[in-house]
Amino acid sequence: MTTDTVFLSRFNYEPVFTDGSKSESHVGTAVAIGNTVVSERLHKFCSVFTSKIYGIYLALTKMSSLNKNFIVYTDSKSAIEALKKLNTLSHPLALKCAEMHQYLTEKGLDIAFCWIPGHAGIAGNEKADQASKTASLMLENFVPLGDSQQAVRILILKKWQSIWDEQQVNKLHEFHPSVRHVIISNLYRR
Repeated sequence: MTTDTVFLSRFNYEPVFTDGSKSESHVGTAVAIGNTVVSERLHKFCSVFTSKIYGIYLALTKMSSLNKNFIVYTDSKSAIEALKKLNTLSHPLALKCAEMHQYLTEKGLDIAFCWIPGHAGIAGNEKADQASKTASLMLENFVPLGDSQQAVRILILKKWQSIWDEQQVNKLHEFHPSVRHVIISNLYRR
């Protein structure tokens, strides 16, 4: 279904646009509901996926004070898939979204989710996209474990590469200039 057909079939639904973005120095998320745009800055260790799913969670929390039906538009197919296929290993924010969705449903609200293409000129999505890129309110305490582990891996690789590059006498460096491609096999010798 296209955005227009979904919106027409659910005409009494308030459209909500969510987005998230990540650059080298910035991770942000945003929600656009009508003329209101809310954005938050996430820790730089957070992944793009975390920023997208947090946008959906932020939207759901904003809906709790409103008594309307909503259709949440996102350009993240992976976020929608994560919400469909929940299990104990799911992303913690996907689980929080499911809890909030259930709470809102029990409260009598009907909420639908719809994928839209990013950067396609859809006004609400463009608003959320821009706000996520310029978010300044820092959300201090949240970094999912998986994002933290990835950040630690990257930091360790950078440090290892730095040490590797500083070695004065290292013939192996000619063949393996990057530690990313060095495979360590069987560290446990008997």
